[in-house]
Amino acid sequence: MTVALVAQQQGARRRWRLSWRWVLALILALLFGFVVSTSSRPPEPLAITSASPDGTKAMARLLERFGAPVRAAATPRDGDVALLLADDLDQSERAAIVRWVRSGGTLVVADPTSPLVGADVTGAPAGTRPRPRLLVPGCDDAGVAGVAHLDLGPGGRYDVFASSTTGTSCFVADDGAFMDVSRYGLGTVVSLGSPALFTNARLDAADNSVLVERLLGSGRAVTVLRTEQLPGTGGQGLLDVMDPRVRFGAWQVVVAAVLLALWRGRRFGPVVEEPLPAEVPGSRLVRAVGDLLRLSGDSSAAARTLRGDLRREVADVVGAPIALPVEDLVALLVARTGLPVEQLRDALVDSLVDGDDELVRLARTIEEVHREVTHVR
Repeated sequence: MTVALVAQQQGARRRWRLSWRWVLALILALLFGFVVSTSSRPPEPLAITSASPDGTKAMARLLERFGAPVRAAATPRDGDVALLLADDLDQSERAAIVRWVRSGGTLVVADPTSPLVGADVTGAPAGTRPRPRLLVPGCDDAGVAGVAHLDLGPGGRYDVFASSTTGTSCFVADDGAFMDVSRYGLGTVVSLGSPALFTNARLDAADNSVLVERLLGSGRAVTVLRTEQLPGTGGQGLLDVMDPRVRFGAWQVVVAAVLLALWRGRRFGPVVEEPLPAEVPGSRLVRAVGDLLRLSGDSSAAARTLRGDLRREVADVVGAPIALPVEDLVALLVARTGLPVEQLRDALVDSLVDGDDELVRLARTIEEVHREVTHVR
């Protein structure tokens, strides 16, 4: 009774230690998944798929509601309206866009540092001096119809353009205009002093969304000019476009699968070593039987055993039936191997063997025939 109680207590302690190990493994798996999910790369600024304050996902959804699908690409398609939020284009791409504008395209440039702006930046750089937060149109361009004023946020963090005799200046600040509309060939370039009004943080301020809709929501597709790979534009893998919470769950599934494999593959105690049987070729076994018969003094019986085993093996090699007469088997092997008829008859046809020397000679002949037949195969 005492022995059973001690065994029961030891089993309970063993199960308790095992349970604590699995609990610890589960905690480590959760921590690992949390670290992986929180170490994901932050979204790109001004990305049309980013819901962060400096993203432009809300703008893309707004335009799509007005029938203007939005995509990100380095070059616009014919009939599109192009929007340049941040100029990371190379010279050849800019040249292609200029040709596209001159042939009748409409380009909205919200990066005042881009060479594609249609007017010269004037005054102090953005953010170095306070500028008005609210701006009124002050022009009669059709692109500002319905816009009472813009809200560009505190601090005057936008650039302004010098007045042009060939263009239209709107939203005049103290030393220039926030918006310039210029004609290039058959097309139009609308230059803006900041991309702030397109961002999620400022789109719903004042009449910013109205101006965005007037400039881009004409029912035509909108191409956001970006050469860097944005999430969802096809240049990244599945993990890059996956929501962090989904990625976290996927990592948890992977870790759980590894833990399950470790649990199912566990063993209790060391590996049991089991001796393997020795591999003995069939010809060696038959030769051993023949040696036993030779030792018993019956050389002819040993010869019959050796020849019978050779007949069965060569018949299997050449695809002949086992019951094939030995003379037919000899003729088949002569045609197949080219061995002398006398050698094949000596190795396959049963005959009396006189003494050990004759038995040894026969064994050598059988081995030569066996090697030649299997080599031909």
